[in-house]
Amino acid sequence: MNAVKQFTDMITNDDIQLPLPELEQVPVPVPITDRQKKEMEELSDRADRVRDGDVPPEVDNLLRITGDGRKIALDPKLLKGHENDRPLENGKIQACAENVVRIWQEETPRLGTQLVFCDSSTPASGGWNAYQDLKDRLIQLGVPAEQIAFVHDAGDNPARREQLFAKVRSGEIRVLMGSTQKLGTGTNVQERLAAIHDLDCPWRPADLEQRLGRIQRQGNTYDHVRDYRYVTKGTFDAYSYQTVERKQRFISQLMSSKSPAREAVDLDADVVTLANIKALATGDPDIQRRMTLENEINQLKLLRASWAQQKADTRRDINQQLQPRIEGIRQAIREKTDDKPLASKALSIHQTARMNGKWEGMTINGRPVGDRQTACRLLHQAAHQAHDGDTIAEYDGLPVIARRAATTGRITLAVKAVHEHESGTEMPGPYLTGPSSIVSQLDRIVKNMATDPGKLTERLADAERELAAAQETLAEPFAQEDEYRQKQAELERLTSKPDEPRETESRDQETKERSAGMPLTTENARRLLEQDHDVTEVTQGGNAMGHYLEARLTDGRAVQIDFHDNPAWKDTDRLAGRIEVSYANRPQAEWQYDDNDMADREHTVIDPADPAAEKTLAKAVEGWERAGGLHTARAAGTSHLAANQPPEEYAYRWRKPGDPDRHIAYLSTAFDRDQAMKAREDAGYVVTKVEEDPAILYEQHRKASCMRARHILERYDSPDPAAVGILHGIVGEVNAHDPENDIAAYLTYPSDKAVQLAGDGLTAADIAEKRKMGGWNPQTDPLMLINEQGDWTGVTQQQGDWTGVTQQQGDWTGVTQQQADQIVWDNREEILERASDDNELSTWTLSRLDQLKEHEPDHALDRDQPEPEHQAPAREQPAPRRHGLGL
Repeated sequence: MNAVKQFTDMITNDDIQLPLPELEQVPVPVPITDRQKKEMEELSDRADRVRDGDVPPEVDNLLRITGDGRKIALDPKLLKGHENDRPLENGKIQACAENVVRIWQEETPRLGTQLVFCDSSTPASGGWNAYQDLKDRLIQLGVPAEQIAFVHDAGDNPARREQLFAKVRSGEIRVLMGSTQKLGTGTNVQERLAAIHDLDCPWRPADLEQRLGRIQRQGNTYDHVRDYRYVTKGTFDAYSYQTVERKQRFISQLMSSKSPAREAVDLDADVVTLANIKALATGDPDIQRRMTLENEINQLKLLRASWAQQKADTRRDINQQLQPRIEGIRQAIREKTDDKPLASKALSIHQTARMNGKWEGMTINGRPVGDRQTACRLLHQAAHQAHDGDTIAEYDGLPVIARRAATTGRITLAVKAVHEHESGTEMPGPYLTGPSSIVSQLDRIVKNMATDPGKLTERLADAERELAAAQETLAEPFAQEDEYRQKQAELERLTSKPDEPRETESRDQETKERSAGMPLTTENARRLLEQDHDVTEVTQGGNAMGHYLEARLTDGRAVQIDFHDNPAWKDTDRLAGRIEVSYANRPQAEWQYDDNDMADREHTVIDPADPAAEKTLAKAVEGWERAGGLHTARAAGTSHLAANQPPEEYAYRWRKPGDPDRHIAYLSTAFDRDQAMKAREDAGYVVTKVEEDPAILYEQHRKASCMRARHILERYDSPDPAAVGILHGIVGEVNAHDPENDIAAYLTYPSDKAVQLAGDGLTAADIAEKRKMGGWNPQTDPLMLINEQGDWTGVTQQQGDWTGVTQQQGDWTGVTQQQADQIVWDNREEILERASDDNELSTWTLSRLDQLKEHEPDHALDRDQPEPEHQAPAREQPAPRRHGLGL
């Protein structure tokens, strides 16, 4: 939402405060008749036949059933084959007629007018329709026929429409009927409009808004107006209003002028009203409370997510900013204390010379210099000729060191007592004089070294107070945690409450009996999980859709299995009767309500009646375990694709004494870096810690490694086995991080594992169709590749341009891998470019890229020999080789 608000401004009626009439929405529940009950039962039977595949879609389908359900709610006479039936006696049309007549009588002194909206049955349909039926009933109840009109009578002629609207504005026509399309945008008849009536519910929230816009409008002489919405209990009206409610919820969040702050996304008032209407339509006394609880819990979840995000931000600030800042200030204070004696002595020399009216001079590369301007010129020259870290001069008994930035070449000067103190700005030009000169810059460094750390002490106190406040914030619990848990418990009680006896009770009992004999039940699903060596704990619970099981894996991730078995939601839950397997990076009890809770992995939907349902569940769980390296870990070591935090790296530079070229080494933790630096230093090397954000270091390393690999591989005349293995690993890894990436076109699967690895979420019929369209034969094709159309095609050794290659990395070797290897080799530049953009690429992959050798063996560089700065960055103690996912 914040991103949208950056380039859009939403102006609503609330902002401009137009003088609009007050609107009262009046739900009108209408009892279901015996005729409607009978037709609704027939719809349920039709839905069962469609779901079971007993009828072809051109004969009957769910869309046609939905349309018929809306007709039943209005009048079953609208159904095909019921044209000769009598109109419904006590349905919505009769209720509407009675309300229209009552208001017509009450508002006669003011010539008050009314609009009736109906999209389901219009005069344009021909034959019997709800419009004419309503008009006949109004006439029977005393409304003159000349005061009733259909907007369709004017057609699309603008002049005739305006004449009709003028009669409504004048009160000559008191009741105007029309559809949302014909009586919506552009209809200005609000002058005497007292009420509107919604005989049916449109599909779009915008249509309801258009209807309201006809009456709640400037120019209406009524201060208080009403909107009557008619719903038939136990019919499709509940489904219609639920659909509109769901759409209105997210539209209201976007099309709002309110603050886009994520802490509280207020539910729009329209959403609550629609929920009330749905409650009346279902005839369920608990549904309104359940929906209210769901909305309140959603609000609390947003608040809880904001609280969790605030804690995560505070924790990050503590770890990445406050604690490092405090440690840096403390280190600066210690260094000042260590350096003060030598710095004070140097400052005393300078001040004594200045009192005598002269400059004390300095030594530059062993040459005494007594003139400040000459010294500036010689210092500038010496710094440009020096390597990073070289001592170029001595000033008041203290060494002057030249520092050169590796990436920008920016030169700064430093003065060393016990510790080195570098200028915060670049070295000035050689011909500047006065306070801007190079020598004046050195004077300021020495003076700063000799002063007491008073300001640093104040900064330390401020930082420690800020850290204490952050830690206090971190310890604060979620203020509404008790309310959140209480409402969740109440919702679970209402959800699990047995339904009241209904006409469809026999069908529900039949469903339960059928479920009892299904291959996959809660009991055997739990047994399957408890027997899994990679599952440490199985918990059971319930939510609005039914029961669920959650399995905690040994690596901290989780699998949730939702049984959509709540009969109360059978008609509205799209997965009713199915089992949904979802994948999480952490169990629900540990959710931080951020993007890392749920894995970016498509859910698996299982039909419990399928004889292979238990095997499908086992494959889904095993696939998630393999994605984290659990199954392969027993045979091949821990996978580098295991779910973890975003990659970070720590680095240091090192060189041999007297060697102008420096190398950079990357490690995964600060501890490893410090240990490696100590080992290098003990071996006589000059080492320097790289003070940079670990995430930025990882980004720089990834970009540099991929660029270097591209430059190396473009010089090869033929495929390199080691490089091909790395490319296969990158394809699998990048595709795991972003399945929508185009790089999936180069991903190949072993034929004996293709269905297991690539068939997640597909039915046997889907897989058979993909095999047929793509031509993959698992008996003859060693590998399978998914083509651009999504079909499965075979990969053989017949089309390669090179033979006899043995892959050194991964599980595939010999000529059976030839075509797959050729695919990744021919596209190596694009693969490395995608790897460069993948901010989750493992550091293990980077270490493998760093080990690639130049094409010409004579040019290969020994890591113990000096090498240019742009050469491959070293990685200390590379991890042992591991196989990638499916490779």
